[in-house]
Amino acid sequence: MKNSAINNLLRTAAIMLTLFSLFLTACGGNTTANPDASAEPTDMPSETAIPSPASGGTLSLPMPENISVNNPDYSPLLVYTEEMLQLFSLVYDPLIAVDESNMLVPSLAQSWTQDPENENAWLVTLRKEVRWHSGEPLTADDVVYTYSTLYILGSESYYASSLNNIERVEKVDDLTLRFHMNSAGLTALYALNFPVIKENSDRLVGTGAYKAGSLSDEVIRLNVNNDWWDRPPYIQTIEFLARPTNDTALASYSAGQLNFVPTAQLAVGKYSEPGVTVVKDMMTQNMEVLLVNHRRLVMNQTNLRRAIIHAINRSQIITNIYMNRARSSDVPFPPDSWLYDSNATQFNYNVQTASTLLDGMGYALNGDGMRSITLTLLTSSTTENTTRAEAAQLIASQLEQVGITVNIVTASHTYGDTQSEFLLALEAGDWDIALAGFNLNQNNDLSPYLTQDGKNNYGNYLGGSMNRLIENMRDAADEESLRECADKFQQAFTEELPFIVLYFRLNSVVYSADLKGVDVMREPLLMRNIKGWYLRTE
Repeated sequence: MKNSAINNLLRTAAIMLTLFSLFLTACGGNTTANPDASAEPTDMPSETAIPSPASGGTLSLPMPENISVNNPDYSPLLVYTEEMLQLFSLVYDPLIAVDESNMLVPSLAQSWTQDPENENAWLVTLRKEVRWHSGEPLTADDVVYTYSTLYILGSESYYASSLNNIERVEKVDDLTLRFHMNSAGLTALYALNFPVIKENSDRLVGTGAYKAGSLSDEVIRLNVNNDWWDRPPYIQTIEFLARPTNDTALASYSAGQLNFVPTAQLAVGKYSEPGVTVVKDMMTQNMEVLLVNHRRLVMNQTNLRRAIIHAINRSQIITNIYMNRARSSDVPFPPDSWLYDSNATQFNYNVQTASTLLDGMGYALNGDGMRSITLTLLTSSTTENTTRAEAAQLIASQLEQVGITVNIVTASHTYGDTQSEFLLALEAGDWDIALAGFNLNQNNDLSPYLTQDGKNNYGNYLGGSMNRLIENMRDAADEESLRECADKFQQAFTEELPFIVLYFRLNSVVYSADLKGVDVMREPLLMRNIKGWYLRTE
C-alpha cells in the first residue's frame, strides 16, 4: 500500500510539473525583454557551421622547377624535390602505403602474408578493380616491370633503398606476387612503398586519384580520376604552376595565384589570417641530434652525455631559434610515430641534475664557476640557412651555465654535396660533439646510425647491445612484436645514449581558408588524404 501511494503521489507531481512548464511557456517565461511577443523565433547564424563537402574547385601549387615535359627521365622513380614527390603521389600509387604514423597500410596491394614455406618471402595480393588511366587493368606484370626498372636505375632512384631489402620478385598469377626479401620481418615491407609504373605508357599515366590534363613546362594540370579504385576526391583539378623558389611561391600565394604552398620557412606564421589563410605545421622525418665522438675518451662517459642533455634547454631553442617549429624527442623516432614510446622520455631540462652528475664525475666547479672540461662542438651552416649554427651558439651558452667550456667550429654545408666542408669535418673526427640533422627513413631502420659500418655513424659508436635490438626490430614478424621490440630498443637507447636526440623539425603549409577537410598532414606525402579535402564554393 505504501508503495502504491507513493507512486500515485509521484505521478501527480509529474503532471503538475508538466502543467507548470506549459504555463511558463504560454506566459513567455523568458526573462529577456521581448517587445514583440507575437514575433516568430528566428535562427541565429552560426559562424562555426562547417559546409558539406562538394565536388569542384581547383587547388593551385608551385611546380618543381626541374620538371620538364621533354625530359626522357620524367618518371616517379626519379624524384629530386619534395614538390616532385607531391605531384607524382597524386598520379601514381604504391603497392603498400605508409600512413601519418609511419604504419603500413594497403594501397594497390590489398593484403600480404608471410610465405608459409619461406619466412623471408611475402605473398602480396593486388586489388582486382584497379585500372590504369589508359583503361587497362593493373596486373602483377606491371609490378615486376616496375621493380626491374628500379633495379636498373639503382642508386639514381629516389627509392634506391628498397633494393637493399628486396632480393627478387616473381609473379605467381595475375594478381599475386612473391617478394623474396633479405630479412624475415615486417619492416621489410616498407621497401614496397615505391610507385608502380606501366611499361610503354605515356607520361603521367598511373593508377592514382588524378590523371594528366594539360602538360607544359609552365603549368601541369591534373584532373580527378573518377575511375579510381578508392573514392574519387572532391577537388576536381590540381594545377602546378612553375615557380623558381619557395620565396616566389609564397609571393604568388599573397598575390592570389596559388592557394596551397608547402614551406620550411620558420617565419611562416606571419601569413596566418583567420578566415583567410591557414598555416598548418606538420611533422617531418628530419631529426636534429648531437652526435657523440666515441673515439674521444672524455665522451665515453655515459654520465657526461646525460649531464649534457639535462643541461640543454630544448624548449628555449625551439621557441627562440625554430619559432616553435620543432618537437622534442629523446629517442630516434618521430613523436607521432606508432612506435614512439613516450615512457622512454626522461631527459628534462634540469641544471641541478646536470651539475650533480658532473660533480659526481669529479668535474668540480673552480673559482670562476667553470669545470675542467672543454668540448669542441662542430656544426654547419649554409648560405641560405644559419639556423643550426644559431642553435649551436645557444647550446654552447647553456652548457657553459653548468661549467662546461664549449669551442664552436662552424663548417659550410651544401645539401646533397658529399664533399662539403661539414661532412669532411665530420668524417675527420676532430670534434667531441656535433650538431647535425638526418632525414630518417620511414622503415624505422636505425642501423645506418648505430652499427659499426653504418654510413651515418660518424661518432664511431661500436654498437654493443644496440646491434641485437636493431636486429630484433628487423626480424619482428608482426605489428605487436615490432612494437614490443621498439619499446625495448628505446629504453636501451635512453640508458646508453649513443648519441643525443634533440628534436624533430616541423615544416608548414600555407593554404586558403576555403580549403576544408584537411585533418592530418605529414611529410613526406602531404597530400595522402586528399580524397577528404574540398574547397568551399559558397
